[in-house]
Amino acid sequence: MFLSRQCFIKRSSSGGRRAACNIINRNAIVVTQQRLHDEQTFVCKNQRWFSSSSLSSSSSSPTPSPKPSSKLASTSTSKRNFSLSPKKVSEDHIVDAYTDSISLTRNFSHPRDHNDEAANTAAEAMAEAAKYNHEHPRFPKLFTPLDLGPDIGYLPNRVLMGSMHTGLEGSTIPKFILPYLESNHDGVHPLEKMAIYFQHRAKGGAGLMVTGGISPNFRGTVALAASKLSTHDEMMEHKIVTELVHGVTIPTVIPKYRSGQHSQKGQPPQYAIENIPSRICLQILHAGRYAYHPFAVTSTTSKSPISPFKAKGMSSSEVDQTVYDYINTSVLAKEAGYDGVEVMGSEGYLLSQFFTEHTNKRPKNDPYTGSSLEGRSKLALDIVQGIRDAVGPDFIIIFRLSLLDLVNKGLSMDECVLVTKQLRQCGVTILNTGIGWHEARIPTISSGVPRGAFIFPTQILKSRLLQEQENLERVQLSADDSNRGAWSL
Repeated sequence: MFLSRQCFIKRSSSGGRRAACNIINRNAIVVTQQRLHDEQTFVCKNQRWFSSSSLSSSSSSPTPSPKPSSKLASTSTSKRNFSLSPKKVSEDHIVDAYTDSISLTRNFSHPRDHNDEAANTAAEAMAEAAKYNHEHPRFPKLFTPLDLGPDIGYLPNRVLMGSMHTGLEGSTIPKFILPYLESNHDGVHPLEKMAIYFQHRAKGGAGLMVTGGISPNFRGTVALAASKLSTHDEMMEHKIVTELVHGVTIPTVIPKYRSGQHSQKGQPPQYAIENIPSRICLQILHAGRYAYHPFAVTSTTSKSPISPFKAKGMSSSEVDQTVYDYINTSVLAKEAGYDGVEVMGSEGYLLSQFFTEHTNKRPKNDPYTGSSLEGRSKLALDIVQGIRDAVGPDFIIIFRLSLLDLVNKGLSMDECVLVTKQLRQCGVTILNTGIGWHEARIPTISSGVPRGAFIFPTQILKSRLLQEQENLERVQLSADDSNRGAWSL
């Protein structure tokens, strides 16, 4: 199921420790946690920002805290009564519930530091807000579940915690060397910290989380001994992550009728609260010529301005092997318990290097030629189609695509629209849009970039796809009318 008619999930420009959750729905609403230790939650609609202070009593922000509802306690760790009147649900209820849930997840280093009761209370607040959210004019979709179809099911809400390089993703350093590098390594699972990190954020109520980049093979690692997932032993190490995340459930308001179904005529919509396990996807990232090691490969032999090493152009057999490696990693991710994978096709990494004429200078007789969009997009489409064929329909595939490369001869918006439609046909579930290559001279992830500065490319893509979908439906309806006679909707 492609989400062009429901919502686009976008990772906006956010860098360093910024950034947990970014969402754009049909009303261009973005919710962002600016910093993991920040006391403010910023809510943007159409690039107009509002702020709501955390309910934590320790907040030192000069922004006046909004008056809490009558039965909300003043601290984020105490039990509250979240019975909200459907006629009196305000923006503050929803923002405060979200702010509460995020404030619970910051600065935890161990499970014993986490207040499970408080986390459950915050998640219940989000569900309670979502129960009446369909009546709210400003946030009609943010906390409502997202139906990904009968095979995958629902996401608890539209909040996506985007991929961040946390340094917790493990490594490929031989195990016999690790005790000499880490004095406290004995008895510690290599991905325990990563598992705890995502468990805490799941307790905060994020509907979908994406791990940091994991390479499908050795040449694609961002640095020597960086993390990859290509063997059974590496897959077994990831099970602790998915087990802890899936042990967290999020109270979710589920409509009793799926999309396309309707309740009895004249009856109001009916909802039920279900506890849905938190979802997590593994990001597959091949660094290409951005790799910081002498074994880097790319579309055509070249050197990135941000890496000291010259990357070798891939032969046709090496490209075929790379397609297999992506598929293999996806299968292993599913065996490890992940709910899906995110294929990294943006920010200038390997797939971006094939997508654009800026780096893809392969000859015309090459199937992955840089002289046509068909050749430049073939690698990405082969990977997505191969993954879908291998993992089946009950697995989320996110594809991350740069809508503005910010380099010479990058993808145009017309090309992005064509690629997006082809990705949908190959089985992509969610499109995650990105902005800019890491080597671009235009800043995108520094703190000086205005919030919401790069929303417009996603808005353009959404409107283009929605318009084409409406035109297609109009043509199909016209064809039905001519074949069977006019009928009323």
